Formats: sequence, structure tokens, C-alpha cells
Amino acid sequence: QNLVLKFNKMVDPKEGKIEVGVKESKALTNLVTLKVIEFPMINLLWLGVIVMVLGMIFSVIQRLKIDKRTYK
Repeated sequence: QNLVLKFNKMVDPKEGKIEVGVKESKALTNLVTLKVIEFPMINLLWLGVIVMVLGMIFSVIQRLKIDKRTYK
């Protein structure tokens, strides 16, 4: 819990490789702690969101077409 991470430099920007420095410290500092969680199926979730939005748009368009025919 006394570890400090520092991003030193970009090693290869094309591949997204970076150099990370690590140091251990006993001194108390006022820092923000971040917890990083990687969700392996996040792309599947986004695909589901896109499908739902497209379905809603198609539904609204279809309903507008039906309403236009019934009011003529």
C-alpha cells in the first residue's frame, strides 16, 4: 500500500507501450487513489447498447409511418 507509480515516458506510441516507475515509500502524502478494473466483455456490452438504440430508433420511425397513414 506504500507503492507509488509514475508514468515515465512513452516507449512506443504506435503499440501503446509506456515506461512505468515504481517506488516504495513510508512517508504519508496526500494523493488520490484510483482503482482500475478491466471488464473483459465490455465490447459485448457496448454492442448490446448499440443494438438497443438502433431498435428504438427503428421502432420510432415505424410508429411515425403508421401514425402518418392513419391520420390521412
